[in-house]
Amino acid sequence: MGNEIKTEEEQTRPAEKITFLQIYCAIGSGVALVVSIVAMVMYMSGSFSVFGRDMTIVSAAELILKVFNMNSAIWYRSIFGMVLGVLYYALLLVMCKCLYFVIASMVRLLSRRQIGVMTARGTEKRFPVENYFRRSVCECLCIFEMLCIFLVMGAATTELVYTRGTIALFIAFGVVAVMRAIGGSIARKDKVAGFILDAIKAVFLHASVCLLAFLLTAPCVKTFIEGFSVLLNGNLNTSGGIVRIAIYSLYSSLAVPILLFILDIFFLRLLHVYSEGLSLDLVQRKTMIVLLVIMALGLIFRCIFVSVTGSVELHTFTVWLGMIKDSYLPMLLLSLTLLLLCPIYGREDRTL
Repeated sequence: MGNEIKTEEEQTRPAEKITFLQIYCAIGSGVALVVSIVAMVMYMSGSFSVFGRDMTIVSAAELILKVFNMNSAIWYRSIFGMVLGVLYYALLLVMCKCLYFVIASMVRLLSRRQIGVMTARGTEKRFPVENYFRRSVCECLCIFEMLCIFLVMGAATTELVYTRGTIALFIAFGVVAVMRAIGGSIARKDKVAGFILDAIKAVFLHASVCLLAFLLTAPCVKTFIEGFSVLLNGNLNTSGGIVRIAIYSLYSSLAVPILLFILDIFFLRLLHVYSEGLSLDLVQRKTMIVLLVIMALGLIFRCIFVSVTGSVELHTFTVWLGMIKDSYLPMLLLSLTLLLLCPIYGREDRTL
């Protein structure tokens, strides 16, 4: 009996050796922890500015309380300031939860905590280092997701300003995303070429997501409310009763903001899928469809507007192209990039 126990101990002893994968996962989890802490400190100290002031824990509370002193002159700022203040605290709570799991995963990894796994020979103790690493990285990128949510939603309601530190922070999150991709290659024991390919894909993937977040900064909610107010007050621009100009005005002030808000929602869904490390294929296709609809409607209504004073010619198309070259066209190209690169994730065994 004693010999049998000794044999079992000898069988488990090789598993206690530190492998390259374990070292890499420990380093990667450490990077994720540092980036998470820095992100939360920057978020709480004012990495974004809305309504002309930095968003901190104190200023967010002040925005919420200002709704009780609301007057008709500043009703928009009071209401949406409160909304952004509540959103700020809600995202902060989620970030705190994410940071807790990053720390917990790091502690379990460093303490080499084992879990029971059911096998054909019964229950065995194993050290799931890949699971701990993946969890810490996913929670770190969840904080990145929360920052992007505030960036997109804040820009939808007002002129949001972000610091250079925010851009540097997003690059740091990219390092975490690249380490996740390389960690998957190490776990699968890919060749060096596979490591490099996954790293390159991860760089382009993260860069595309970040650029999309920064491009989706149109104040669509503000534009819609202003357009709706004009419509209610009977001040819609008809230019002497020309219906086609009125239709174009309705499109630009009401339809476009609604479509942009839908695009924001799809992008936020894409962010969640990205942070979880799953395939972006399905949600990215929906995002591209919304983009194509916006671009096609833009061309159609541009033709309607031009037809008021003249005929639709090639110049109409070139003007429309010039209008979208700095906004929708880059977003479409980035969406295509994401669609081509989405197979980088979804290959790993999701065991968390």
